[in-house]
Amino acid sequence: MTQTDVISTQSCNKELFLHQLSTNAKDLVEGLVKQIRLGLQQYDDNHFEIARNIRFILYQREKKLKAILTAEIKDKEWQVRYAQLCGLLRAMLEQLNSQSENIDTEFSDLLHQLIATIHVYDENDLPDDLKTGQSCQQHFAALCDTNPNIFQLKLSDLETVEQNEFESKISKLLEGLQNKDDPISKQIRATVTAVHEEINDQCDQFKLNKPKKFKPEFAKYTKVLNIAASFIDQPIRGDVLDSIRIIRLRGMADLVNDQPSPPPKKVVGAMLGLVAVAMIAMGIAVAVSVITPFSALALVIGTALMWKVSSLTVCGSAAIVSTLGSVGLFSSSMRYGASKEIKKLSNILAKENSEASRRRTYSGYIGSL
Repeated sequence: MTQTDVISTQSCNKELFLHQLSTNAKDLVEGLVKQIRLGLQQYDDNHFEIARNIRFILYQREKKLKAILTAEIKDKEWQVRYAQLCGLLRAMLEQLNSQSENIDTEFSDLLHQLIATIHVYDENDLPDDLKTGQSCQQHFAALCDTNPNIFQLKLSDLETVEQNEFESKISKLLEGLQNKDDPISKQIRATVTAVHEEINDQCDQFKLNKPKKFKPEFAKYTKVLNIAASFIDQPIRGDVLDSIRIIRLRGMADLVNDQPSPPPKKVVGAMLGLVAVAMIAMGIAVAVSVITPFSALALVIGTALMWKVSSLTVCGSAAIVSTLGSVGLFSSSMRYGASKEIKKLSNILAKENSEASRRRTYSGYIGSL
């Protein structure tokens, strides 16, 4: 079977794909990058605790995509970038399948969904008149060789890299909070301090007898720091994306070490509900701005998430309302340490978000007069 035949069997839009790859490959590449970024970020956002082998695949994904978009290429520039993206996706799947740890079927399905849209086999060159003289795998390997700091990290180095990233984030956050005394900044500072103390305690326990339960979870707590930092970089405006951020943060209070947590399905359902709405919106934006074979993927994933929410939390149109209203029920148990400070921060942010939303509504009303 020829490469062209493969494309024909994979897509009823064979001619459109080949035409775009030939005449408008830049848009095709940028569309695929959007879908890769959206899919991987979606997975990362919806999973507070991620298996080591998947964290390894996700690590530095933005730098990897940037390396592809900025690589110096003399001939057939955007076609070669497309081949590199194909190689990246195949390499991710190979890394996932090569690990002895249990394979996460959700992450595996995500990679397979992305790969199903590219229409090019990894071991093959681009089809017909678009041939570059090398396979997608060879193009990607050459990219890895020219960017060893990004692409050639070893799995055994992951924990060290995550620790360095955690410590760097702590320092940057505390530095940025200097001389800030507003309620949100003060509570972020308290949250950062509590997170640091909890990690230090994990490190001390691990040094004593190295039980698995005390292994320092740098990646997990860096997620808390990242979302806390987002409220400094992007202050509350009172919109739905702020609500998503607050719900994600509030859910983390129930999932840090040794905290009594709500039923896992409620946590997942709460997060998925709002993320699904955001994904559908972003999918529509992609579909409107760039007509590519990938523009529907966000819509598909987002809609699938909405179905998942209906089975995890409640049914029908009440799902999102329930998501927003029921998260407060997660706080009934006694809290301490990082969990306590995260919850306090989420409450302060929720109050500010509510006030900002009212201000937006009032301004819109006045503007309409």
